[in-house]
Order: sequence, then structure tokens, then C-alpha cells
Amino acid sequence: MIFLIPQDRSIPGDTYIPAPTEMDLKRSVFNSHQSKCYHCPKRFLIMENLREFVAVHDQLILELQADHANGCGWEVESNDGIECYSWFDDEEQPRKPGSEGKIQKFAFASDETGTFRILFKNKRGASDTFELELVVHHECEMDYANTAEGFEECLILEDESSQEWKVEDDDGVECRIGTKDGRPALFMTCDTEGEYRILLSSKEKWRLIKLSIRPVNIRVHLETAPGKKVIYDVKANATTGFMWKVVDDGGLRCNDRYKPDPNPGFMCGKGGRHIFEIIADKPGTYIVRATYSRPWEKGFISSLEITVDVKNP
Repeated sequence: MIFLIPQDRSIPGDTYIPAPTEMDLKRSVFNSHQSKCYHCPKRFLIMENLREFVAVHDQLILELQADHANGCGWEVESNDGIECYSWFDDEEQPRKPGSEGKIQKFAFASDETGTFRILFKNKRGASDTFELELVVHHECEMDYANTAEGFEECLILEDESSQEWKVEDDDGVECRIGTKDGRPALFMTCDTEGEYRILLSSKEKWRLIKLSIRPVNIRVHLETAPGKKVIYDVKANATTGFMWKVVDDGGLRCNDRYKPDPNPGFMCGKGGRHIFEIIADKPGTYIVRATYSRPWEKGFISSLEITVDVKNP
């Protein structure tokens, strides 16, 4: 059985809501057995069609901004046979009497896999419509990954290349399926901070990747000429096991090394500087990326992005 919102919380038939200039969409998936949920805030124009994914026995809940002061809202004109309930949530965002704004929720769920097209219409007028394409897929495994803006993240999918994987939904993230160390892997890159969901499928199963993109910690802008070495150094401490590592040289010649600070008293834990020596052979704008991590640990604790402008003298 799928747990859905009780019908007695559905929208009254005489409720009328005008469309806002924009709507806020929060995508929530509630697992009826584990009672877990997650939210991915996004913004969409009213007329933009949406495409979302949800597993069988789960719910997809859309939260749409409405103007309750004027008594207006959205309605489902066509649900394509999928179960659907809707209601207003007063406690989510309490408002003063006479002020605008309220949250209108729509819940969808299905016992069967497939693609459903749900048409939303604003009661203000037939022209205010948008379509939700909802793909209901089999229950899937979940993985977590994180990286910085513009930094590529690699996730090993299997120990052996026994099946082909396909990206069903990239959520705006640049994705490609490849191999690493002879094993199938997903490579992900995104330039915008935020939380993303990437859905993969194979012949045997589905996988959901929750990707967190955080800001770059250090951004540097350097200028140089072709063939001329430019040097940048950053604080480091090799005694902690953390070291800077170039993960993307941007097509430049980049040498890096660690230089400990003078330590005449032989103090434990004394740090130093990590030095990057960069040479470009021709004019252009290049980006060198490095991460601060321990070799035996997954992920990194800091990131460095060096933008190099190379101009002829």
C-alpha cells in the first residue's frame, strides 16, 4: 500500500487562486516504509514544463507558491491515471491576515512503473498551464558524492564492467559514463553551488546519486606571458597528512612541491607552503585546479582554483 495524503485535506471546490509571476518548486520524496524525505529547492517559470523521477511506493510532492489572500490556486486538469491529492499547508509559512503568499501541495504516487504526464492549470485562466512529466522507476540504490564548483567528481559504479549504465536525469549536472581503473564510473561536473540528484539506469537496476556542490575555497587570478613561469604558493602542513594535489592542469605545464617552514627548534606539527610553478606555451585563459586531501581518504577539505591569463608581451 502507498501512503498518500488523506482526501479530506483536498482543495475546496470553490477555492480560486491566481498564478504568481514565478513559482517555487520543492521536490520531496517520502518513503512510506522509512519515513525519510529530502528537499531540492528550484525555481521555474510558470510556463516551463517539468520532468521529475520517483520510485514506486514513494511519493513526489510539489510545493507551489500561491496567493491565498486573493483566493487563487492551481488544479490538476489531467493526471494521466496516477494517484493525486492536493491541499494547502497553513503551518508551513504562516502569514498575517491580508498578506499574500501560501503553499499549495500536490502529492503523486504509483504502484507501477511508467511515465505519466500531469497537466496543471491555474484557475485564473486556461493560458496559465504547465506539464509535469513524472517517471516512476523501480526502487534504486542511493549514493552520495560531493565536490567543488567546476571540479570533476568520479564515482565508481561497479567493481566489474558487467552492464551498461545510462544517465536518465542529470539535473543540470554535466555527466558522462566512462571507466576508471577498468571499472565503470560516472564523471560529474557542475559550476553552480547546490544540491543535485542524478538518476542512472541499467538493465538490472537503478541508482540515485545525491551530489553536493560547494564553493571553491581559494580563487586566484594570475597573469603571465607565453613561456614565462608564474609561481603561486599556498599554506599547507604535510605533518597532518594533508597535501595539495593538482587534479586539473588546464593544459599547462604545472609543477608543484611542498616547502616546509624553517624549524630550528624542531617543533612538532610545523607547517609550510605548497608551491605551484606554472608555464603556458601560448596566449589564452587557463584554469588550474587543486585539492587539499589525504591520499588514503576519500574527498578533500579545501579546493584551489588558479585562473591564468597568458598574453603576449
